[in-house]
Amino acid sequence: MQTDKLDKKTTLVLKEIEKKGERFYIQSKGRKEVIKLWRISFEKGLLLHNLIIQLKPKKILELGTSVGYSTLFLVDAAKKVKAFVESIEVMQEKCEIAKSNLDKASLSKYCKIINANILNSMESYAEKIDFIFMDANKSQYTVYYKGFNKNLNSGAIIFADNILKETTNGFKEIIRQDLGQNIREYEINYKDDYLQATKL
Repeated sequence: MQTDKLDKKTTLVLKEIEKKGERFYIQSKGRKEVIKLWRISFEKGLLLHNLIIQLKPKKILELGTSVGYSTLFLVDAAKKVKAFVESIEVMQEKCEIAKSNLDKASLSKYCKIINANILNSMESYAEKIDFIFMDANKSQYTVYYKGFNKNLNSGAIIFADNILKETTNGFKEIIRQDLGQNIREYEINYKDDYLQATKL
């Protein structure tokens, strides 16, 4: 995949995150702690980026910010299509790192990082969504799908990562059952381990 559609600043910050590897060191309660970095591949990030450029959603919701690696792909694309991203992350330290990464890429005004538990946010979340990216607790995918269904506009894209894990608790089956009722179409990519569906 080509990277020339990503802003140079975005690419530099992505490379900086990659160099740090899988562990980030933070100061917590006066001592240094290690937090595990979970992130998508660069190729999958470009896939998300290109989807947003192609489909031009106006409101994008990310479930599971981590330190903002995938968020950078989403927001870089959102900037280009005049969209806005909201991303929910439960760990405050990760939220701060993500905000810093967005600042470095000059993308902060196109994204809001929400420090909250996703499960506690679903009922009160009132925004309408055109594109939802799920990459948080895999065992809660079905709950996320049902909880945010009220927010999804017709034609909204549901993109769920790592759906081949056993911990997704029947999420694929729920999508299959909803075909023709709540879901217009869906695709499971077994090679790259993701599900993409379109809201009816």
